[in-house]
Amino acid sequence: TVTWPDIIVVGVMLRPLPALELSAEAGPTLWSTFDRLAIDFEQPNMRVSPIERGQLNPWSARLGVQWWTPGRALALRAGLTFDQSSAAPATLAPSGPDSERLGFCVGAGYRVGRWGVDLGYMFAHFLDATAAPPPLRADGYDPAQSPAGVYRSAAHQLALTVSVRGQ
Repeated sequence: TVTWPDIIVVGVMLRPLPALELSAEAGPTLWSTFDRLAIDFEQPNMRVSPIERGQLNPWSARLGVQWWTPGRALALRAGLTFDQSSAAPATLAPSGPDSERLGFCVGAGYRVGRWGVDLGYMFAHFLDATAAPPPLRADGYDPAQSPAGVYRSAAHQLALTVSVRGQ
């Protein structure tokens, strides 16, 4: 059983011009409700190694702009995102590298009658995250513990949506 975190978001959208929409939102993700993941195996000889996670409640922020062409057939979009890390340095691991992230997004949407096509691209840059060395146990080093180190990541995300509106 996994208890997933609650997400609290407050946002606002302004339309300073009929064709221009500006939006902003921010809020925390309550990862402290998900402090560990323990996988129990059916085979009795399999070792249960809980994965420690989610001691932090990070904040996220989003800014977006959307501009509609005359006739509202084509929408052009851009956005910025910032996400704090949900992993404490002592729980950072290769199985779940995490860090603060900056995202840059662009996209477009096209509408014809009931049909719509949306295409979006996001580049997420993960800021360097340094994992703290694992605590030494009384019986010595535990190989299941995550190694200390610096994690560097980036992600390119592409999304395509085709939609049909009801009558």
